[in-house]
Amino acid sequence: MFKCHLPTSKRYCIAVDGKSSEQFKADMDLLADCFPNIFVFQVGKVEWCGYTIVKAVMTCLHYLSELNHKWKYVQYLSGVDLPLKTNLEMVRIFKRLNGTINASVLKFPAERLKSAANKSVPLPLWKSSLSSLLPRATVDAMIKSEKVRDLLSFLQLTVCPDESLWTTIAGNPADLPIINSFNATAIYGKLQAERLN
Repeated sequence: MFKCHLPTSKRYCIAVDGKSSEQFKADMDLLADCFPNIFVFQVGKVEWCGYTIVKAVMTCLHYLSELNHKWKYVQYLSGVDLPLKTNLEMVRIFKRLNGTINASVLKFPAERLKSAANKSVPLPLWKSSLSSLLPRATVDAMIKSEKVRDLLSFLQLTVCPDESLWTTIAGNPADLPIINSFNATAIYGKLQAERLN
């Protein structure tokens, strides 16, 4: 049954929380041994709203970016997310997205700056869900970007940095001309105007 939900044409990266039981860690390693398209790695203790979430996500993105496999999109799912579409439905969705990024655009809450309040912000910050869809070209560009590395260092000083990741990276084309980027300021303004009407 598991094989039906994880076709071998896709690649999977699973980050296992350091707080997991030894049995669960062993089971996940066994899963990776049984399925060559699954990569499992252990991370430190993952804390809600902590930077370890970003670190785990970026480790997976680095791994996936280096694969000699022609994947087209990354879909982030957390430990509580379940796919609600079939594989065929997801393929159709990816085709309609046509290489674009699917991420929410929300105003960054200033109270999340925490100890970063007096630091220089490398990019205008935006809030978004960590759940998103990213095309490969965007992921490859993110992994190589020094500006993204600067942002990741800065986000370590903030609260819930995982919710400041995708739209901050992809929504600032003037500051970070990354492949498939979009103007988050314009989109946010349009969304606000639509809410008022």
